Amino acid sequence: MHGPVGLRVHAAWLRRCRHPVNAWFDRTDTVSVRAGRAHHRAKPHTRAERTRQDRHDSWKADRLLMRNPPDSPTFAPHARAMPPRWRGSAGRIAAAAGMVFIGLVLVLQWLRGDLWWVDAQLSAYLHGPYGLLLRTAYCLLAATMAWLALGLYAALAPAARSRTVLGLFWMAAVGLCMVSIGDSWMPELAPEAAAMVHVLSAETTFLCVIAAVLLQSWYFRRDVRWRAHFPSAFLLGWAAFAVLLFHVTVTSAPLGISQKIAIVLIVVWMVRAGTVLARCERDGAARLPHSRDNAGVNQP
Repeated sequence: MHGPVGLRVHAAWLRRCRHPVNAWFDRTDTVSVRAGRAHHRAKPHTRAERTRQDRHDSWKADRLLMRNPPDSPTFAPHARAMPPRWRGSAGRIAAAAGMVFIGLVLVLQWLRGDLWWVDAQLSAYLHGPYGLLLRTAYCLLAATMAWLALGLYAALAPAARSRTVLGLFWMAAVGLCMVSIGDSWMPELAPEAAAMVHVLSAETTFLCVIAAVLLQSWYFRRDVRWRAHFPSAFLLGWAAFAVLLFHVTVTSAPLGISQKIAIVLIVVWMVRAGTVLARCERDGAARLPHSRDNAGVNQP
């Protein structure tokens, strides 16, 4: 008589544990235990053998919970993996680097009194005082752009990823580096080649980065976490494209102010994308440890 009573108590305890209110119980543990070496054992044929096998599996599940309770730091469901931290770091660094670059551009308008900020394009600041500082900032911004593109590609849903966008961002980064490097030593050694390299590199950079910004903003619609940021990102990209188109077509207008506005809008898009990327990765990592399903019941 003691045996059946004990089995009934044990079965009632298991039903209570499997109730969703008890959030510490994860039935994936029993599934993994029951599926551990099931293919190595002969399947029970009789009802008594199946009953004994079920008791044995339940006992193994209980032992597993006792050795590794869900509240212990060693408990981690196998189906959930922590996201790579470098994606959030890429977003934070891109946002910080973009804000520093915008601040540097604004400060140079005041420091370079020999250049009229309305007419002088940003490439004119690559030479003369503080030229080395701006050329270094160009290279760092290019590296940040390439890393941000990798972070977005890794963090977005598969439907929102695009190798074309990744390649465009990387081509824009290479072109930006060529602008910086070409304006450092080529004007003295090869003046004619320096002008050609600068024009080709600058045009490649602008075309690739504008195309990448517009395409990536459009693909944000396909990711649930980024869908809310699609309108502002797409609008910002189109604003940068419109200003750049105005800079190229309307030659009678001051070239300096239109080019700088287009550059600032592109960098602002990078800052915003990096900020959202860092926030999404932080929120996603914070939700993983609290993956318990309480079925709408709050527990202390």
